[in-house]
Amino acid sequence: MKFALLGIDDELLTLARELTARGEHTIVAIYEPGEHDAAARQLAPDADHEQEWEALLLEDVVDGVLVGRGGSSGDARADQLKKLVQAKVPLVVAHPACEYIDGYE
Repeated sequence: MKFALLGIDDELLTLARELTARGEHTIVAIYEPGEHDAAARQLAPDADHEQEWEALLLEDVVDGVLVGRGGSSGDARADQLKKLVQAKVPLVVAHPACEYIDGYE
């Protein structure tokens, strides 16, 4: 499967490493890596690092998006999640980033 990373934190980085360890899954895009930029580039050197996260709304290039809490503020991440869910983009939201999900959505 092809994954994108959005907002990398320690938990998401660990998950991404586990997913890619056997070579069955790949990270094809990285958005808002924050302080984990170097680690993300090392993990997925061929991944697209240049586009804004909104590209996920327009392109069907990933099988899923792994979402962490790094990068954006809580309100911005909640808005991103809302838009991604509305666009029916498959998501895996790592704890504690899942706290950004509004229950009524």
